[in-house]
Amino acid sequence: MSEEGKATRDDDSDSRTLNIVGRVNQLETEGRFVEAAALIAATLPPGSEEIPRPLLPMARRAVALFVLGGEVRSAAQVMVRFPIDLALLMADESGQPLGLAAAALAEATGHPELAFRLRSWQGHYSGAARLARQLGRHSEAGELFLRARLPVEASRSFSQAGDRRHALEALLGIESTDPEYRGACVTAIRLASEEGEISYALDQFVSPFLEAPAHDAAELDALTLLANLYLRKGLRENAKRAAAALLAADPAHPIALQIQATIKVQLADEAALLPDLPAAPRLPDPEDILQAPGRLPIAGVFSVGTLVEGRYKLVARIGRGGTSAIFKALDTVLGDHIALKAFLQPVPDENADRRIRRELRMARELTHQNIVRVHELGSQQGFRYITMELLEGVDLRDKMVAGLTMAKALDYLIQVCDGLSAAHAKGIVHRDIKPENCFVTNSEVVKILDFGIAKVVAAPGATQSGAILGTPAYISPEQINDYSGVTHKADIYSLGMVAYEVFAHRTPFGLPDLMSLIRMQLDEIPPSPREFNPAIPESLARIILRTLEKKPELRHENCEELKMELIGVRPLLI
Repeated sequence: MSEEGKATRDDDSDSRTLNIVGRVNQLETEGRFVEAAALIAATLPPGSEEIPRPLLPMARRAVALFVLGGEVRSAAQVMVRFPIDLALLMADESGQPLGLAAAALAEATGHPELAFRLRSWQGHYSGAARLARQLGRHSEAGELFLRARLPVEASRSFSQAGDRRHALEALLGIESTDPEYRGACVTAIRLASEEGEISYALDQFVSPFLEAPAHDAAELDALTLLANLYLRKGLRENAKRAAAALLAADPAHPIALQIQATIKVQLADEAALLPDLPAAPRLPDPEDILQAPGRLPIAGVFSVGTLVEGRYKLVARIGRGGTSAIFKALDTVLGDHIALKAFLQPVPDENADRRIRRELRMARELTHQNIVRVHELGSQQGFRYITMELLEGVDLRDKMVAGLTMAKALDYLIQVCDGLSAAHAKGIVHRDIKPENCFVTNSEVVKILDFGIAKVVAAPGATQSGAILGTPAYISPEQINDYSGVTHKADIYSLGMVAYEVFAHRTPFGLPDLMSLIRMQLDEIPPSPREFNPAIPESLARIILRTLEKKPELRHENCEELKMELIGVRPLLI
């Protein structure tokens, strides 16, 4: 074709495009949104391939017009042909119905990656987890199932990833009243037996399981594994309980009878070797035996009904962390109910004991209404515990799940600023601010929890340089690069991440893998939270983004300054 012919063809194409744009503008002005969108859609290449980049602006307009006209499915049919990043942006701009419709359509038409990203992006965690499993990304599936509060499915995914530790931990939060509890116990016991270890947390978890007779062959097999595991670890009383549960279901169970006989033989042998003892002297202080080599965790030291150090009766377990369990306890001396935080492993050495003492010393310095009040440090059979103020309510994560108005969320953040200001004034940096560590009492008072990895600024030897502690989704860049050198500005960054999630309903970097998340915290500038929730006032978005500056010196000078800025935008949220 001659150059003249090509130019004529291009002119004709431009003329047609202008005519279409003019007609679309006219239809949109008349409120005929679906007709306008359909006119654009008719100009797009047929098929399911990705739309060419030059046509994407018009395609985006078609999606927006279909949504305005109530044709969500037609909008989704265009949107699933977008590049993934653009599809996610359109889902945010147009609302959840379009995102979910596009995810369902992408899944049905063989685009599982797009469907996964759309569901993850919009917080539809159960659907995203199912797709992650389908894509063979089992660890991601496990994390997403946990977010969806489906621990059994999470455990199954972690197991498929070969991660037995997380598979076991996922199950330990299931309450004994849950219909899935006994099945979870069977799985947890099998995982623990494969690992050859039994933790205090697992021992507490299976305690109700042992109190009722086994219902089927799977439960009998689990009890057998558990009894043998206890026996291998030298926990004979626990092994006797497991054997008794076996015999309650099957009085002639051969393994249970063998375990009981083995324990009796061991006891008889010990009695023959030992002389009669005089009256028992006062037990040594647990600190005298903390450094005994090879010391094993003592299962059952802290359990409901136990009287700790003759004073604190454990009434109920009310929480569990990675290294501790929290009980509601009755102080039998004062007659008050308190919380007792029990560390799940015995104190292994002098340095560990010193860290626990430092935690208590720091926490006791913090007497403020927005910080949980800590009382005393004690020891029970070599295990440390701390008593503290008993709180009733839920953490900020649960508040977010239940639904929060922006005004109420802002009030909570202002209270966190007050608590952190009090800590920073004493030179203490929390370093793990996240929704789970912001507890909202029934009287709407926010209490900051767990100064367990806090440090006193400039305290020599407090933490080794280069250590990374904290929660990756909320951790400041300087904590990644130099944990021991952080200042109070690290807490401002983490609080900014919490604020971002509270108002935008997601964290700025989504749900990438751990190393990608660390890289993003170090290098990637977060988008404005208004991109995910346009209802956020521009001034509030600017405040949040300032807290998330990579360089500490660019953030707010202190939490008091941040608090005053938050108070300033509150009238915009009423």
